[in-house]
Amino acid sequence: MVTPKTDCPHVADLEITDVDYSKLLTAKCNDCDSNAENWICLKCFTPYCSRYVNGHFLKHYDSEKHNIGISLADLSFWCYDCESYIEHATLTTKVLRPAHKAKFGIYPGEEEGTVDDLVELLQATKLEPKPEPVDPIKEVAKIILSEDTNNIIVLTGARDLFFTNNSRRWIINCSRNS
Repeated sequence: MVTPKTDCPHVADLEITDVDYSKLLTAKCNDCDSNAENWICLKCFTPYCSRYVNGHFLKHYDSEKHNIGISLADLSFWCYDCESYIEHATLTTKVLRPAHKAKFGIYPGEEEGTVDDLVELLQATKLEPKPEPVDPIKEVAKIILSEDTNNIIVLTGARDLFFTNNSRRWIINCSRNS
């Protein structure tokens, strides 16, 4: 797991102005026209491709000493002088929030969408919600309350619950281990 540095002293050197991130999100690398995994230099707000594409952001740092950028892929910050991912309140307020709004249409932490939207997103990303643990007593109670109760016979004993309903039979161990 990568832990961003939270005390980067180089953030103080930035003069961050209002920027239209919606245009920068689709910008191509200033040197090679790549739009894969680009970074925005936070000193001059010019887009450059990452070290894993053609390395133009690193070359920009080497020549201009502009050390901090934001990834357009995941909106993370990197400082070349610290050689680390970084987090800073100024970057969150002045850069991350407006960039996130431009990329996703909402500010980070804003509530938007429904449960159905979340399920659709999880299915699209091949993730499935983790099922909650099943409490057999609650499941029996749901069945008893939701179906025709005229056909139910419930017998209780010291350890087991037995009932039938519409030709189905259940035996549930009710003992609790402490």
